[in-house]
Amino acid sequence: MKTSLDGRSTAEAHQRLAEYGPNELRRQGGTRWWRELVRQLIHPLALVLWLAAVLAWVAGTPVLAAAIMAVILINAVFAFA
Repeated sequence: MKTSLDGRSTAEAHQRLAEYGPNELRRQGGTRWWRELVRQLIHPLALVLWLAAVLAWVAGTPVLAAAIMAVILINAVFAFA
């Protein structure tokens, strides 16, 4: 790119800024935050855990079912963040 050790000259920097625009990423549409959170909650591995929570509840161990649901929610929050 034929630059000096000091980088581009101010004139060249202004010329490139005018030609190519600023060096930044533009957000395109994007997903809604709640959709991303729901996506984490219905991930295939999360669905397996939901099934395990239901089976634990049916088996008469609501504490285990609550613990599994807590793991699902904590995982979704960390993956979302």
